[in-house]
This record gives sequence, structure tokens and C-alpha cells, in this order.
Amino acid sequence: MTNINKKILIPFALFPVMAFADGIQENPEQDIIEVEEIQLAEVPPPKTFVTGRLQYNVSNIQTRDGALPSQDTIGWLDARLGAQTYQPIDHDLTAFGIMEFDISSKEAVVGMDNKKNELMPRYVFAGIDSKEYGKVSVGRVGSGLLELVNLTDFFAFNGGGETIASRASMIDTSASGVTRQDNTIEYGHKIGGLTFSTGYIMDSGVFSDTGVDKGFNGALSYNFTLSELSHVKPVVAFQKTYAADRADNDADSYTFWGIGAEYYYADFGTSFIYSEDKLDGTLQDLGTNKGLETMVRWTGFDKLDLRAGYFMQKNDVYGDKMINDIVFDAHYFLSPKMRLIGEYSFRNADEIGSESGKNKKTSSILPSD
Repeated sequence: MTNINKKILIPFALFPVMAFADGIQENPEQDIIEVEEIQLAEVPPPKTFVTGRLQYNVSNIQTRDGALPSQDTIGWLDARLGAQTYQPIDHDLTAFGIMEFDISSKEAVVGMDNKKNELMPRYVFAGIDSKEYGKVSVGRVGSGLLELVNLTDFFAFNGGGETIASRASMIDTSASGVTRQDNTIEYGHKIGGLTFSTGYIMDSGVFSDTGVDKGFNGALSYNFTLSELSHVKPVVAFQKTYAADRADNDADSYTFWGIGAEYYYADFGTSFIYSEDKLDGTLQDLGTNKGLETMVRWTGFDKLDLRAGYFMQKNDVYGDKMINDIVFDAHYFLSPKMRLIGEYSFRNADEIGSESGKNKKTSSILPSD
């Protein structure tokens, strides 16, 4: 029963008793409402969705570690499969469970997928969502730090967090950057244009062995509506994790922070992210990784989504630009759930032992997100 219903029904339920006691009304029985006349709103039924994505890739793009020789063109199939279920408890409270797995074929790219033909969990978590008071999630959650990463997460291969939190897994072996990691309990809420989240990463062994003693993170954004066609949204995010056993990873802790913003006007959009991450307590100074991701986007053409971006990552100890890419993406929508993607990348990073200065092209056919 909603708060509105309570406010309407309670006065009517109490009025006859109050009137009779005070002697204000001579015949209070005539105003008594029969129970069957009250139409109680039903709780919405539970809902379950099956989600999926099937993608075939053809590429001569070189992996960062040089595992794929330059100019070799290969193809591979990968997919995602998941389910989401929502069980309303009342009109304000819903229990939910979400899981999604990566599936890769035998032709998966060497160096990009070391667990071929396995179901690799992307998200596995459950929680309670209150419209008024926010949402609590537990498990391998979709981190609130996605609010930052998603500012540039639009490209087929480059971008979308490639320069962000690249060393998080050196402390937390379950981490995929800071977007998802095991043993996490998170609270998030949205109030008007304000969106915020805070998470606690529990010690290794609660649900899985991760090498973490403890950790915490948070993200904050505010969407400023400038007009009917435009908005600007700044975002800040932070994470700190501590190692359970330094002997396993030669580091005591990991620190990440990032800032970013997006601006959209009608069919034009632009965004950027600047971030840093650092490993503390190492035997030698591994420096601070500094990353920059930018994107411009145009969706004014029918069925066509054009994107361009610049991505850079460098280390203040080593000095070299480990990532230094210019990327162009074109997404052509064959249907609302199917699209063809073409990408061209200029990779100019100072990568030892690789021909990273070569231009690379990629194409994919995949359903819409």
C-alpha cells in the first residue's frame, strides 16, 4: 500500500469512531465504508528478463601485449548471456537478482581471452531497491563507478575504460577495472539530478578468494538540464583497496580516482575522463598511471552513430605513453537490436617489441546494447 493510499484511507477509517465518541454526529453508521468497497491497488507481478549479445569480430588490431602479430587478420565469436529478475514486495520495495556471463569461442583472440570456452561472470548480484530510499546490492555488482567509465564507453575496442584503473586487478584478482569486482556490498541512490553510490569491498573469501583485505569506493554525479535539447553532467569517482597478503602481489594497497564530464546538445555529444591509479607499498616505485579518454559523437544521421576519440595513458616513472590512440567508430543499425560496427585506430604508443604505430581496422556485427 502506497503512502498516498494510507493518507486517504486512514482518515476515513478513524472518522466514524471519533465522531461517535464526541457526539458530533447522531448516526455515524451511515458513513461507515464497507471493506469490499475499498479498491486496494495490487502489487505488480514479478518480472524476469533474459538478456544476451552475440558478436562476430574481424580484426587486425594488435593486442597490447603483442600476442597477435601485426597485420594478421582473424575472426572470432563472443557472446554474453544473462538473466534479470524483479520481485515487487510492495509499491515502493523490489527485490532483484541479476547475472550475466561472457562466452567466448575457440577462435577467441590469443592475449585478449585466456579462458576460452568458459562461462566468465561479468555480473552476479542481488539486492533490494526502494524508490524512496535507494538501492542496496551484494555480490559481483555493477559498480557505481560505471557512472564515470560510461562517459566514454561507446567504442568497439578502444576506450570505455581501457586507460582507467588498469592495475586494480593487481590487488583484487576478481576486478575488471573498477566496474565490477567480487565480495562487494553497495548502496546507490538518485535524487533529482543527483546520482551517488558508495561501496564496501569485503575481505577475500566471503564469496570468492580475491586477495583483498578490505576496500571502499564511491561516485557522485549531477545532471544539469540546460534546455530541452541539452544537458551537462560532471562525475567524480574514487576507490581504495588493501591487500590481504602482500607476498601474493608485492603491494599493500591500490588507489584510484577520476573526474569526467559529458555535454550533449541534440544529436551532438562530447565527453572526457581523466584518471590516476597508484600501487602503494611496492618494493620498487611503479609510478602513477595517468589516463585520458575523450569522445565526440554524432547521431544526426538516420540509423548511423559516428564516434571519434583520443585515448592516452602514461606513467610518471617510465615516462612513455603506454596508450596513445586516435579511434574512429561508425555504428550502422540494421534494426533496433542489430548493428554493424566499423572501427579504425591509429595506435602510436611506445610499446616495446610491438609495431604499435601501425594503423588498425576492426569490424563487428552485434546487437544493440
